[in-house]
Amino acid sequence: MREYSAESMVRIPRVDANHAATLGESVLTAADAVTLPVVLEKPREKLRAEVTDLKKELSAQKSPPPASSTVAADRRVDAAWSGLHDVLTGWAKLPETKPSSAKARTLLETVFSDGVRFVKFAHRAEWAESEARLNTLKAEPNASLLRELGAQEFVDEVSEAHRLYGEALGVTAVRPIDDKPEVRAKMEAFAKALRAFVLHVTAFGASDEPEAPQMAEKLLAPLTEWEAMRSPSKKQPDADDVPVPPTP
Repeated sequence: MREYSAESMVRIPRVDANHAATLGESVLTAADAVTLPVVLEKPREKLRAEVTDLKKELSAQKSPPPASSTVAADRRVDAAWSGLHDVLTGWAKLPETKPSSAKARTLLETVFSDGVRFVKFAHRAEWAESEARLNTLKAEPNASLLRELGAQEFVDEVSEAHRLYGEALGVTAVRPIDDKPEVRAKMEAFAKALRAFVLHVTAFGASDEPEAPQMAEKLLAPLTEWEAMRSPSKKQPDADDVPVPPTP
């Protein structure tokens, strides 16, 4: 049985998060320019709230990471490297005749020839040194030696801490803003509110109220104009556009 809902009945433009905020503002501007009937006031205010939330989230995502996040990431990567160094140092204290001792000493000489002094470097210099040493850890035969010593969990922690450190410093690529769960959630809420507003406006336009069709046309004009701005021959959204997802 077919389900009838705002999500299934109302088609809205395919836009990325930044364009969604712009489109929402355009619709609200048109709605604020007229005296709305009572039946449309609540859907308009719901849309306004979702547009505001989306804009706030976009602003938060574009802001540089707070200093506290950099400090936390720095401490985590320091602890990860120190922990791995301590584990290898412990194995190396076994008698030299023990295979595990020889493996640990090999790794210490290869990766930690100067200990862990690099964790005291300036942030970006430390990240660069961490990157080089992590690549050495992952190369053979070092990767196999670490697994044989049961140190893979420490290596995984070093890798994750290093990744987060790079993001906190802004030296590594991060996910496109539209792929972030926080933004996707706000876009879903915006899409739901916009569809509901369009559905209410369309229903009002089909009513017997005086000049209802004309008002509905004005209220939906931003959506019509948005679609008209796109090339008629373009069947797919731009490569950098992300469809506003349907709300489950």
